[in-house]
Amino acid sequence: LRSASAAAQRAELDGRYGTALRRLRDARDIHGQLQPTRRAATPQASPVERLLDQRQWAAAQSLTDALAVLGRLPGVAADGLREAIMLLALEPDPGRPTAMALLRHLERTLVAGQSAYYRIDLRAWKATGRARQILPFQGTLKCLRSLDSARRLLEDLPWRVADLDRLATPLSVIAERLGERLEQQIGPRLMDALAAASFAPEGSADTRAGHPADPNADRIALRRLADALTEIVGQRWHLRFSDVRDLLARDTLRLPDASLGEILRGDRLTRFDRAAALALPGVYRRGEIYVKGLQRLGAPLFGTPAGRVVLRLALGPWLAAYLGLIGLGLILSLFMPDPDLPPLATPTTVLSLTVAFSLAAGTRMGRRMTLGLWRAVVRPVRFLLGPRLRQVLRQIGRRLRHWGPAAWLLERPLVQVLWDRLLAPLTTGLVPLTPAGAILWVFAPEETGGALWVALLALAFALGTLLRDTPGGRRWLDDLATGWQRFWVRLRHEGLADLVAAVMDFFKSQTRRLTEALERVRSLFDRRLDEPLPGALLKTLASPVWGALEALIQFYAVVLIEPQTNPIKHFPVVTLGHKLMLPFLPALSGGLATLLLPVLPAAVALPLVALTVFLMPGLFGFLFWELKENRKLYAANRGIRVPLAHLGPHGETPRELMGRGFHGGTLPKAFDRLRKCLERQVRERSPDPRGLRRAARDLAR
Repeated sequence: LRSASAAAQRAELDGRYGTALRRLRDARDIHGQLQPTRRAATPQASPVERLLDQRQWAAAQSLTDALAVLGRLPGVAADGLREAIMLLALEPDPGRPTAMALLRHLERTLVAGQSAYYRIDLRAWKATGRARQILPFQGTLKCLRSLDSARRLLEDLPWRVADLDRLATPLSVIAERLGERLEQQIGPRLMDALAAASFAPEGSADTRAGHPADPNADRIALRRLADALTEIVGQRWHLRFSDVRDLLARDTLRLPDASLGEILRGDRLTRFDRAAALALPGVYRRGEIYVKGLQRLGAPLFGTPAGRVVLRLALGPWLAAYLGLIGLGLILSLFMPDPDLPPLATPTTVLSLTVAFSLAAGTRMGRRMTLGLWRAVVRPVRFLLGPRLRQVLRQIGRRLRHWGPAAWLLERPLVQVLWDRLLAPLTTGLVPLTPAGAILWVFAPEETGGALWVALLALAFALGTLLRDTPGGRRWLDDLATGWQRFWVRLRHEGLADLVAAVMDFFKSQTRRLTEALERVRSLFDRRLDEPLPGALLKTLASPVWGALEALIQFYAVVLIEPQTNPIKHFPVVTLGHKLMLPFLPALSGGLATLLLPVLPAAVALPLVALTVFLMPGLFGFLFWELKENRKLYAANRGIRVPLAHLGPHGETPRELMGRGFHGGTLPKAFDRLRKCLERQVRERSPDPRGLRRAARDLAR
């Protein structure tokens, strides 16, 4: 009891009021364990308990006052925050871990808001003689990060809605005030960095001939770009070169054609990378060499008239022909044995197809023929996938059922028994087993004899009977039919392109989450001016080690792993990379092993070499998709149109915000989650306040 009380007093004297509240709660529990019999005899509070109450109230008052000063809270919100902090300090066992973690985040918010952070910069030391560089935005960013974690923990507290609002409202006000402060600090610096990179209104939009640049439109686009970059900093607590590149690729503020000087010394993006690193220390992360290097290497190809001609008439058609033939050969190899499959990607076929693609892209007649061929292919596909085919099939089925002989046959008891007891269960069971049979027939045709097909039919009959004649099976069939109908509606409404976009967005979000996790770890090595010397020295020594490890993780995740696992990027580019690298694998493995074995132990070096060689073809997918994104940076490569307005909380367009589909429907999906939560509570007859709060929060946002 003395130890816990002394720890609480030391924490309170140091300004760590959240730790003081947690230690006082431990002291209260210890005191209750010391006097269990007295508590049962006399329910009145003892002098020690009254003293602990006073100290807890004083610590809660101090924490509330400090947070109110930090976020400029009004008096009513501060009173609600104080009462909520006291509830956190007295939370019983079911929600106690969450309450203590929330107090810890509130304390981190307070400490970060009152601290000044710095880093050791050897380049600044060489230029100015001072190695310590102050990071003016880290305190505010750490406050926002801790507040975000605290607000997420609120969902796990088993409190009433009124008590949750009593704590959630002040935290939201503090986060809003800190966000406004961060925007006021970062916005002008971003505008200065954009101006230093020559993103000036009078010459930023180098449009096509006949469409002169509009300074007012360019000024609006420049302001919109700065606001979007500031919003990214507030959401992710950092800004990267790839974020700026992606925003430029989809906005009206584009890069002009690259001159010889820009190709050699760097274009506007390169100048912005240098200027932003100086203007936003600790916030902006300079681009990796494999990202900036590809952007500069692609400038002569995408940012010059000669390069675009070569790309459109020679390089692009050749890549399309070669990759198309390789992909067709891979598909045919699944159904035909290798000896019977003729080589498709021969020099003659590749050259002929390249000439055909070049004529289709470079001549007016070729473009007309390509458009006609595309319409001839798309219209039958739309007929097969659209509602017209189903209407025709329904009419045919309706006429067959009303045809006299067919109607007489279907009414026979024997036919009905055969359908109910044999054909319907067999058809139902064959639906989930058809993919397994197709895989066996493709990959092991010599093993698929008559006995195997009979066994497969028997298994399908047993599975269909189980699904049709049991309550669980009927429920599963109903869920499957409902899910398939929803999938079909989305596919018909949104199309295959939006399905591809949804897959790409999923992998992009996972990569962003990894980057944010690495950024959280990096923030642990930020040093404070009032930090003790041993801790600062340890962080100084460990920071370069983590920097190298972070760069390695980022390289493997972005360049090697993501293109390998992303199906859109994998086929056929990464598959072609596998075929091209196959002859070089022994030499590559030996070279990497020779390089790593003197530095790392064999138990670490050999698995690392094997993993790197296995993932190395993902480099081809990374190169292809990065170059494709870099092409959109230049004004001459895109049409002149009004950009889509991004209105949603995650940057959705109006259609993506309101309309259902793979790549949209934020608002109706939020209503769906709310309805499901309410229906689950009614069906199970048990309240779910946590799920209800999450659904309501998503809908409110």
